[in-house]
Amino acid sequence: MSRKRDLAAEILRAVADEQLQHSLNSLGERLNMLRAAAFPDRQEYEALRREARRIKEETIAHLDKYLAQLRAQVEAQGGKVFLAQDGTEAAAYITQLASARGVSAPIVKAKSMTAEEIELNRALIAQGLQVLEVDLGERIIQLAGEKPAHIIGPAFHKSKEEVRRLFARWLEIPEGDIPQGISAITALARSALRQKFLQAEMGITGVNFAVAETGTIVLVENEGDIRMTTRLPPLHVALMGLEKVIPTLDDLRVFLELLPRSGTGQKLTSYVSLLTGPRRSSSGERPEPEREFHLVLLDNGRSRMRADPALREALYCIRCGACMNTCAPYLGVGGHVYGGQTYMSGIGNAWEAGVHGLEEAAGFNELCTTCGRCTEVCPVKIDIPWLNTVIRQRAGSLTGRARWQRWLIGRVDLSGRWGSYTAPLSNWLVRAKPLRLLLEKVLALDRRRRLPAFRRPTLEQRFRRHRPARSDGPLQGTKVALLPDCFTNYYQPEIGLAAIELLERLGCSVELAPRRCCGRGLLSQGLIEEVKPLARRSMETLERLAGQGYELVGVEPSCLAALRGEYAHIIGSKRAARLRPHLWEILEYLQHCHLPPELFAGPEQQLVYHGHCQQKAIGANRAAISLLANIPGVKLKVVEVPCCGMAGSFGYKRDFYQLSMQLGRRLTKKLEKLEGQIVLCGSSCRAQVEELSGRSVRHPLELLLERLKSKELSGPGGHDEEPVARDKL
Repeated sequence: MSRKRDLAAEILRAVADEQLQHSLNSLGERLNMLRAAAFPDRQEYEALRREARRIKEETIAHLDKYLAQLRAQVEAQGGKVFLAQDGTEAAAYITQLASARGVSAPIVKAKSMTAEEIELNRALIAQGLQVLEVDLGERIIQLAGEKPAHIIGPAFHKSKEEVRRLFARWLEIPEGDIPQGISAITALARSALRQKFLQAEMGITGVNFAVAETGTIVLVENEGDIRMTTRLPPLHVALMGLEKVIPTLDDLRVFLELLPRSGTGQKLTSYVSLLTGPRRSSSGERPEPEREFHLVLLDNGRSRMRADPALREALYCIRCGACMNTCAPYLGVGGHVYGGQTYMSGIGNAWEAGVHGLEEAAGFNELCTTCGRCTEVCPVKIDIPWLNTVIRQRAGSLTGRARWQRWLIGRVDLSGRWGSYTAPLSNWLVRAKPLRLLLEKVLALDRRRRLPAFRRPTLEQRFRRHRPARSDGPLQGTKVALLPDCFTNYYQPEIGLAAIELLERLGCSVELAPRRCCGRGLLSQGLIEEVKPLARRSMETLERLAGQGYELVGVEPSCLAALRGEYAHIIGSKRAARLRPHLWEILEYLQHCHLPPELFAGPEQQLVYHGHCQQKAIGANRAAISLLANIPGVKLKVVEVPCCGMAGSFGYKRDFYQLSMQLGRRLTKKLEKLEGQIVLCGSSCRAQVEELSGRSVRHPLELLLERLKSKELSGPGGHDEEPVARDKL
């Protein structure tokens, strides 16, 4: 049953919880650093991801075939297989099995999110059975009476002091007798659990992978509790979601390369167990007497997810947790807020929709900023932002925001057109307290957030008067069409003009593409149908320009992410793929052109750079860093945090304002320790950092232009040619 939530209140409590904030910040920094170090070879990583994706697509497409093969192999090895349509059936089978076998000692249960999904512990306890979680994190959570806060680190949010108090209650000893050191506390828990393993008559585990070819289940861990759970009790029950099956042992190799490195940065976990049927005698000829293995296959909505064109992709998930570790909202509030009954974070939204229903998913869907960082690190390349956009569309009225409200927030092109046309009056109005109160009441836009100023003339209007600078630069003969996104056009036209002049001075013939709103703002509100006509018009324009030999260059990463990402879902992947080789973020394009770094050589300059989320998601951030870092005279310092916290309209919304500011402060605290000019590509990033740091923030292309102009003026005969007029495209 779905719970009624006050998400805004939950967010405020989480942001104010100092222990939680410390734990979240440490978790993100540590695991992201370890993950990055575990994949030093980018090409190898991408090849593994492609192969993992191929295997999952093949398996889910022919799921019935592989499940039948798995069942046949498990039964041939002496195991038993039960297919449960839902959690009630699965729990009933396991409890009846325990009753039939006369289980009286506590059941030892290893970590399993699938068991959490069906609330297996509650069902067992209701039948008078005792259940002991033997994973250390899960044991802490069980003692605290909570649900896991992370898919691989369920108790990461607990302080050492909290754990000591919980252990004192568990072991019935004074808190003062619980050791202070973490290693000593762990050793104490291990000692207490060891006797339980020896007494146990039943062990329950999850399944990381199940190999159809051999009937083998695969379990990965770092503590050794799973191995004891499967080998010591005479009865082993493995609970497995249908999606965990893979075709062959050779396929397993790919996932064992990806899972531990994506989750914890390890090349391999401490223990990898491959179990085929019941434990056998030392001779290996037959199972030992009175030993049993039961594999419970759980559907619980998975067949519906498989039949759903959007949710189907969620079944590719291998539960590594990498997406959570890089998700800024998750790292701001944790899984108890950014989560549902069982699953958390962006991928958890799709799983909640699939197994617990759309209403449960709608309760926390809006925490997803659809930035794309999760897809960038997902080992199976799941398009999590698109899953959440579809859920946002389907949830509709369940989110508490009417369709017309979301439409008004998403149509940044219309508000920009009106605001620019009436500026400066419009800027006075949007700063006035009565209108800010009205916007907060009607559109839930927080009155404390500084709104950007409308500009007049717009980039389009300025371009009509623009005269190109002649140049014999290295890109002579190259035709470029600059894409005038709504924000650059209406709010920061000087950035667009800087891009045009920079490209012209490098030798490009530059035109301004006819402005077509890409629909990014509407997509962030889940209004997919409203985006379709915008996408069709945009594609027609871009295809015509590409056909005329233009390279298509933009300065706003979020809009390019829509063109290079979401459009594949809207206008078709094949059509989008044909245009993809011509679409560039401006720094990515300059790096692609292999310009001599000496072009921008100049005096020493310290630059402090933070990559825009969607710039990272589309793969343009590495190119930007490489371009800037190789310029003679530039000393580049890259600051890594998951997000500045603004994330487009997300940071303007009343419910998320405090979370946005909390995430922004994490970034500005790092910036405070560094001297130099801050450079950021995304418009929302620049606004957030300027507001919180009080320092000047510039787009890198502005500095590139300044250095190029300075180089030209200082060089032999360096001067600007007389500009010539030209017609607009």
